[in-house]
Amino acid sequence: MWRNSAFNIFWFGQICSTFGDAFASIALPLLVLEATGSVAQMGLVTAIFSAGVVLTGIFAGVIVDRSEQRRLLLACDILRMLCYLLIPFTWWLVGPRLVVLYLVTALVSCLGMLFRVGYMALVPRMVGSAYIAEANGRLEASYAFMSIVGTFLAGLVVSKFGAPGAIVIDALTFGLSALSLFFVRLRAARPIQQEEIEPSLWLRFLAGWRFLWQQPTLRSITILLTLLSTLMAAVTDIFIFHIKHDLGQNDTTVGLVFALATIGAILAGLTMPFLRKRLGFATCWIGGNILNSLSLLLMGLAINLSWLVLIGICFMFTSTLASICSVSLRQEITPGPLLGRVTSAFWTIHYALAPLGAISTTWISERIGVPLAGVILGSLCLLISLSALLTPLRRY
Repeated sequence: MWRNSAFNIFWFGQICSTFGDAFASIALPLLVLEATGSVAQMGLVTAIFSAGVVLTGIFAGVIVDRSEQRRLLLACDILRMLCYLLIPFTWWLVGPRLVVLYLVTALVSCLGMLFRVGYMALVPRMVGSAYIAEANGRLEASYAFMSIVGTFLAGLVVSKFGAPGAIVIDALTFGLSALSLFFVRLRAARPIQQEEIEPSLWLRFLAGWRFLWQQPTLRSITILLTLLSTLMAAVTDIFIFHIKHDLGQNDTTVGLVFALATIGAILAGLTMPFLRKRLGFATCWIGGNILNSLSLLLMGLAINLSWLVLIGICFMFTSTLASICSVSLRQEITPGPLLGRVTSAFWTIHYALAPLGAISTTWISERIGVPLAGVILGSLCLLISLSALLTPLRRY
């Protein structure tokens, strides 16, 4: 893996991009909160992002499986850089404009979904099937580490220069990611056999959905994760609102809490290959989601920052562990020529109800308060996670 130049160059570019994403994850909700003071409006932005992901997911797989993936990802990075630069320029020149934020969010979500599907198809080509879990673990661990640095610095940048300045940094990191992709050289993809070519665009589109549904394990994961993602769609918004509103902390503290919580994701990325080999997929995935649900339940009840950080670390560890397991399994099971369409179908279904979830959970949190909303959401997620014991996943 360390001698794989294509993967290492790609890895560097994605580390830079993740560093910038950490700035956006803090700056965008704070922009909305600054302009409106409403957690429900924060949920609306999250809902727009999720809707863009769902709509793009319908056709993203067909595009990825029929295009030169490296160039496609490079184009997505360049366009995302330009979109994000539009936010600070508008804010500085004419003042807060939520319509610009909504528009950019929609465009970036579409490009991000296309990038994500291409990314999932690209990693196996770079590392081979034997190293997929290790590659995903290293990517997630490094992403988490850069998120620690990024979220902490984001809080400082926002407090000193405002949220638009943090968005500029995010935009520039997409440029670095695009530059890295320019230098990546890939092994040739396996030629697509004639019998693998669907006779029509519609059948090519349905191939990913059909494969996903016919695999009992992938079908169970998809259904359960769709329910969980609907309930957790606005966790970041609710978490930030809890720190700012309920605990009365400033922007710097928001960044610090998120940075410390990301330690859990680093630990998950580093230990996932060992844990999966030792404990098995079912224990890691089902157990991870159960503990993740309990963390969400306790998160809203935390009345001081120390407990909030510890709960956040547990939340990030368990969510990252479960995520890497499901991604790696999907890449291992799915044939290469179908991977883009299967990934696209999975993310489309996964985010299908997320817009509704983001709007409803933030609206409820604003009405009844984050502590009670967290208990309700965590309890529902716990029931869904426990139901995995009744599916074929328990035997995998």
